[in-house]
Amino acid sequence: MKDQARGGHAYLDESTQGDYLVIASVIAPGDVREARAALRDLLLPRQRSLHMKDEKKPARQDLIVATVCNLELTTTIYVAKPSEHKGHTGARDACIQRASSDSATQGVQRLVLDRNDSYMKRDEASILKGATRAGVNPVPFDFGHMSRHEEPMLWVPDVLGWCYARGGTWRHRVRDHVRIIAL
Repeated sequence: MKDQARGGHAYLDESTQGDYLVIASVIAPGDVREARAALRDLLLPRQRSLHMKDEKKPARQDLIVATVCNLELTTTIYVAKPSEHKGHTGARDACIQRASSDSATQGVQRLVLDRNDSYMKRDEASILKGATRAGVNPVPFDFGHMSRHEEPMLWVPDVLGWCYARGGTWRHRVRDHVRIIAL
């Protein structure tokens, strides 16, 4: 398997079902175009993006999960209990700081977060703090926010996070495709 992190692009999404999850999927830059095409092929007519909470048909859910699991990438799920991190905001901060730290030490070239206007400034502070904790200053990668309508690669952490958060057979299906880090 290729080393996706070194020079890779990381795409982050969150899930707040139960524990707070930040899901970071990293792909080699040379694989992004093909992955985007595979993901766009999943869109239905008039559908602008994929979001698993909107997918209700089991056969469609299966197809989406199978497609994502066939992509050449690595995914880490950062798990934080809000009760141990001063609520959801603190849990999000802890997850993004650790994802930033890991991205800095692993040589990620670009980090893209799912756009949430209410967290943008806070996310930037968490990214800076995470890189600094890793002993890297300034942040060695480009980072920013995009909406899932703009960037199909953001659908990947959404799918894998949805499966993990749902538990049961869904979590079982992705267990070999994710690494879990509890904070």
